[in-house]
Amino acid sequence: MFSWFRRKQSPTPPDSGPLPTDWSRIAVGDLLVDLALPNRLHREYEESGALVVWDDDNLFELRVSGITVTGKDPAAKNLCGESVESDAAKAGHQAVRYSAMLGYYAYSESSTWDIGPASNDYWIVGFGNRRFVVTLAYLEANRTRLDVPAHHAIVAKAIRSLALNYPDEPRSSDELKIHDLAESQMAWLEHHRRELARRVRRQLGYDGDHPIPLGVLDEFWGGFIAAPPDSDDVLNAILNGVGVALGDHLVRTGKFEWIILADSYGVGLAVVALRGSGNVSTDPFNFVAKRWDRKETPFLAAGVKSLSDLVDEWTNKQ
Repeated sequence: MFSWFRRKQSPTPPDSGPLPTDWSRIAVGDLLVDLALPNRLHREYEESGALVVWDDDNLFELRVSGITVTGKDPAAKNLCGESVESDAAKAGHQAVRYSAMLGYYAYSESSTWDIGPASNDYWIVGFGNRRFVVTLAYLEANRTRLDVPAHHAIVAKAIRSLALNYPDEPRSSDELKIHDLAESQMAWLEHHRRELARRVRRQLGYDGDHPIPLGVLDEFWGGFIAAPPDSDDVLNAILNGVGVALGDHLVRTGKFEWIILADSYGVGLAVVALRGSGNVSTDPFNFVAKRWDRKETPFLAAGVKSLSDLVDEWTNKQ
């Protein structure tokens, strides 16, 4: 997670699309949160799922990465929020608490890039059972133009704005809620479509229709199982990309749609068929992860057919 702490060159953000029109709903890794950031800033996602933000003049990079922490008590919802003060004390810092669920501590480190002295300002944020790392990286030569205090205020405002997109998570085992995708979730899906297409093109030379045909995906998956990457970030990126591809092919059948699914296990991206009646839902990412655990191949074409047939069975029962 922290490899970018050792940056030696000036920030070089990835190619960006148009400026975002809505920062209110952001996907950071597997977390779906509300986060306030100025609309004038650009954004993109890294392979790890971290959010990277920068301005037109490329004066800084702001990164937000996050994880979900699971404790011994699965019902506990405030693991990180309660640990902010103790974590800060251990690190020799003082925590700021906005509420019982949300707080952070901050510190700065100097570094040297190839083109001059630089600074990394860190915020370690505890939010319920989520832990965020926010980093503002910039050259010291850009400090005056950047107006560092103003950017610190932007980060503090963003931290205060943190909230789950969908706080009304079901509490009973048979309760289920379905939400439409927000703009940031659609951007997250599109990011992984591009990344998977790039990998398939490099490995197999395929550069045809999209979504990538199931036969090509199964061939790519076979190569992935035979020679998995050493990097956990690349591994997770491929699993996410194949999960998106599986979901896209289910949607392509005309029976499913991408949604946010909230049930007793949590909140996440999924696809659903017979929405509002049968609610036949599937988590494509969990589906793919299980095949990775079992090193099962091929499975994509068969998986799409099996899930499509299941919807037909439910339809006939109604």
